[in-house]
Amino acid sequence: MFRRPPAPQNRTFNLQTTITLEDAFSGKDLIATIGLPSGREQVVEVKIPAGVQDGTVLRLAQMGDDSVVGAPRGDIHLTISVAPHQKFQRQGDDLIYVLDVPGIDAMLGNKFHISTLDNKTLEITINPGTQHGQILAIAGYGMPKMNDNRFKGRLLVSVNIKIPVLTDHQRKILKQFIDENFYK
Repeated sequence: MFRRPPAPQNRTFNLQTTITLEDAFSGKDLIATIGLPSGREQVVEVKIPAGVQDGTVLRLAQMGDDSVVGAPRGDIHLTISVAPHQKFQRQGDDLIYVLDVPGIDAMLGNKFHISTLDNKTLEITINPGTQHGQILAIAGYGMPKMNDNRFKGRLLVSVNIKIPVLTDHQRKILKQFIDENFYK
């Protein structure tokens, strides 16, 4: 029994691109020119969907290798890398934002303004007695779901309480206030 050798096939190309978190939020259209083994150049247009996650592989059917005449063209597998962001960290469809809150504001309460990934401004209320590491969840301000952009994840605001460094004079006044009002 003789087997026929497998027919030659065109190869799949594995390519990678890096986008920003903002691009992952809103989606991005990419246009690239790639050189094919046949010597031709091909212009590839890719619509990266909003909500795409780091490591997502997009398949571009029959846009790859074309060197084997008579065989179907190969595919392109485009792996998406999302670059780290300086203000937001992604966790699924949620975005985490660390809000530095002065210790006095955590004790007394205050309002803070933060910019979202899509440049909207949110007013965040820090209630009196807020603790370090407390998470405030705001629905609808996270990443869009990749296949259904009508839904967005949450913005998770993580409170990072900053304790001020006091001068000797300030420490004495604070200690005197505490001694007179709390230790009588």
